[in-house]
Amino acid sequence: MEPQLWFGLEKSHWVTIGAALLAALMIAFGWVVAANQQYRNRQQEMKVAYLVDAYDKLALSANRELTPEFATMLETATAKIQLFGSPEEIRLLHRFLDEWAESVKTGNPRGSLDPLPFARGCAINWDGLIRRLRPRPSTGHIAAG
Repeated sequence: MEPQLWFGLEKSHWVTIGAALLAALMIAFGWVVAANQQYRNRQQEMKVAYLVDAYDKLALSANRELTPEFATMLETATAKIQLFGSPEEIRLLHRFLDEWAESVKTGNPRGSLDPLPFARGCAINWDGLIRRLRPRPSTGHIAAG
């Protein structure tokens, strides 16, 4: 007979309890890691959605007369890019807006505005983002059922 340890339990019982506690800790750790990954994925999806909407609004408002509708679109796009964009995208946006403001001062708010440097700079970042979001092809065999 094995000697009694703490609380009147034998050594084999403590080994079982320890294994169960270790398993419970591993499960809890897995849940925390999975929840954190899911949270980061959701954040990334929201960021992409906001930036796509911002670029759409910026593209629609570029090279147009500044009506209240397009002014609101430009302000919204600017705010979203400043909030969610990379430092390079924000720098390009500010340069784009400075050029746009200069063209308004000269009396030619349309035609002289070139959104291509901004679009090209953002396209570099979007290519990397698209590569990260693109699903990876399956390497396993998928059986038709």
